Amino acid sequence: MKSSEMGKKRKQPEDVAGTPNPRHPKKSKNQIDELQLGSLAVELDFAKKLAANEKLQRDRAMRNLFRWLQSQCQQGKRFSKNELMVLWKGLYYCLWMADKPLVHEELADKMVSLLKCFAAHKLSAVKFLDAFFLTISREYSRIDRFRLDKFLMLTRRMFRGMVVWLRETGWSSRWTEHVWLVLRQNVLSGESGVCAEGLQNFLTEIFLTELEATLTEDGEEDATAGDARRECVDGLFRVFCDVLLDADTMFLRNAVQRNLLKSSAATFPRVHALLSREAVATYALQLGQNPHCPVKNRRALYTVHTHFRRPAAAVASDQDEVEDEDPVAP
Repeated sequence: MKSSEMGKKRKQPEDVAGTPNPRHPKKSKNQIDELQLGSLAVELDFAKKLAANEKLQRDRAMRNLFRWLQSQCQQGKRFSKNELMVLWKGLYYCLWMADKPLVHEELADKMVSLLKCFAAHKLSAVKFLDAFFLTISREYSRIDRFRLDKFLMLTRRMFRGMVVWLRETGWSSRWTEHVWLVLRQNVLSGESGVCAEGLQNFLTEIFLTELEATLTEDGEEDATAGDARRECVDGLFRVFCDVLLDADTMFLRNAVQRNLLKSSAATFPRVHALLSREAVATYALQLGQNPHCPVKNRRALYTVHTHFRRPAAAVASDQDEVEDEDPVAP
């Protein structure tokens, strides 16, 4: 037999009828699903117990979850987003099943405290925050009016926990960028339908309040820490401008301008003391000059540019200068 013919035979992984090579069997879709579920077995078990009908079982699951997360992180485990999404599904229904205000608050604090479990691996902490904001963005429109308050309370405390976590990283620019990106992809997404408008409005209303409180707790620190905080605040306002550039909905553009970019230096003195108004004005102008920027988005960015070109003292005297868009304007 010629060498060329032998080579051809060796290259054939299947026979003439198309039978798969037994040494490399293909996995069916069901087999792949089973493997994925198998890798999430522990998380799924926690999710079921967290969503149990009995309060004692939910409380026990919460205590065990804290211990398990701590031990896994100490052993060097790197959690995937899918694993944390499964856990947050269980945590979401754990709060859903709770029926007393004091229990709601205690449970929300316990959920925020889970962030401490990821002290050894900050990227897992970012994924944990991402999983929460993605979960609440998806589920918000399904929450009935009787349960809405407790989920807004959880959102506020998780956001505050996130800002405190940033402070504990020394206002690291790397982790600040990661966290701001998480918000842009979820609750501050400019894409229509990603997040309910009510949740977007709530978050923009509490954003600077919680940031101001955390900065006030910081007190006076060394110059290096002050520079890090300054870069954090400047980066945050650049993110607000990015949201205006990408926002498809008039509602989000108005909410960002009204609640964030138009904020008063008298109400949020620590935030505005760290903010470089000229840098924000320049950045908004650059985004607005992008030839691909839609007309209404450009108009909002130019309004921000004009607003931040003025001194803070002058703006404080007429806080109504930035008006909402006219819904009937072309």
